[in-house]
Amino acid sequence: MVMTGKERYQRSIARAKSNPIEYFKIRLRSKISNLVASSGEKLDNIKALDLLSCDIEQIFQCIENQFDNWMSWENWGVFDPKNWKDDDPMTWRWQLDFVERISDMDQSFTISEKIKKLFAIDNLRVIDAKTGTQKRGKVGGDIRAVQFVEHRQSYWDVPSKNKWADYCLTEQQHNILTGLMLGDGHLHRSEPTHNPLLSIERSVKDLEYLKYNKNVFETFCNNDIDIDTTKCGINGYDAEYKMSRFSTRSCPYFSSYYDEWYDETGFKRVPRNLVLNSEIIAIWFADDGNIKTRKNKHRFYLRLCTEGFLPEDVEFLADLLTKRYGEPFSLLDLGIAKDGHKKLRIMACDYAARKMLQDIDTIFPESMQRKSAIWRRPEARFYNDVPLPTNPILKNRLHSSMKEEITLKKIKENSPISAKQLVPLLNQMYNEHNIKPMTDQYGIKYIENLYRRGIIQRIVIPFPAEHRRRGGRSWYYGYFV
Repeated sequence: MVMTGKERYQRSIARAKSNPIEYFKIRLRSKISNLVASSGEKLDNIKALDLLSCDIEQIFQCIENQFDNWMSWENWGVFDPKNWKDDDPMTWRWQLDFVERISDMDQSFTISEKIKKLFAIDNLRVIDAKTGTQKRGKVGGDIRAVQFVEHRQSYWDVPSKNKWADYCLTEQQHNILTGLMLGDGHLHRSEPTHNPLLSIERSVKDLEYLKYNKNVFETFCNNDIDIDTTKCGINGYDAEYKMSRFSTRSCPYFSSYYDEWYDETGFKRVPRNLVLNSEIIAIWFADDGNIKTRKNKHRFYLRLCTEGFLPEDVEFLADLLTKRYGEPFSLLDLGIAKDGHKKLRIMACDYAARKMLQDIDTIFPESMQRKSAIWRRPEARFYNDVPLPTNPILKNRLHSSMKEEITLKKIKENSPISAKQLVPLLNQMYNEHNIKPMTDQYGIKYIENLYRRGIIQRIVIPFPAEHRRRGGRSWYYGYFV
């Protein structure tokens, strides 16, 4: 029978626990390897345990000599707030601690020198896991142990793995995660059998917006935001950019989203069951949206950077936006990408852009004011004195909508009313809205058309006896909404 990698690892741990010093070697080797990997330095052909300043047996004996009565190699582990009971030593765990941690050492030291100092016998000590967790809650010299433990408690309060299927993300987390998937968010799964994690990277100028994203998923995070400098080659020149990023823990909550948004090769795709709402579009625009104004500061020019998606996905997204807002969202061809697919970007001109911005304005993240300030400034005429569209097709469509709205309002106020009586009232309102007035003949046909479309209803009303003409009709049509 062929054993899997996980089964071989579990067997080796079981054997090591029967021999504590071998178990200690496995844990220590893993710790040192992780320190070397995170430092970015390469130590070729050097074993992890060869970096120690003394024999592994001496370190083992030094730690064991510091054990209290309740400590053993069996209860070496992490602090679990859910199971820890201060009055029950059977629930306690201990951890390895250091007098001087790597972060306190001289940064000019190499990783080899830091590891030697870190695992020196006089630098090692043993403490209970709860105290160790509180100690790592230090920030700026002040111990925030209570907040740190409460944060850990909120994570461990998530139901056990066999009950996770009965839970789901909140509505806000779902909307923001979906918006991030359309934008800068990335779900990463290191192995097919592992749970995915969410990671986001942004420029430091959008650090406040990144903090807003992190706060939404705070329950699944146990690391702070990282900031570093990244080199990027643009037009043949190497430029340095300060980037900020954060990642959540691997979590089963994200598995269904990963399966929907990524294909077998790990390429991001747009699920065809996607339903857009205002919050999803707001996060999408905050991530990958761009808005500019032309010479007239009240004419908008909106872009959604979708070059990373396949053409059929971008067409699907543009179609969703067109159906939602009833305005055209077109596609801009940017050529061919390195992997061979056509790069398309969604664009919208003035009136379509205004409809989308009106939809997201009230819920747009305040931390992205550098974008919202463009349409919220007075000269943009977004809230007051809204300009009419310059495109003749859009202008006619707007006038048609306004005419229909005015007609329904007048019919409701004067119902029932004949078409001939209604036309002068409509022309009076049209003049106030800069809409071309109608002739009597055209006005009657327009009202008849509304009746055929089922928008208004018609009834037969008899003429009063004193107004009837000899040989004429004794009735007329009256319209009402």
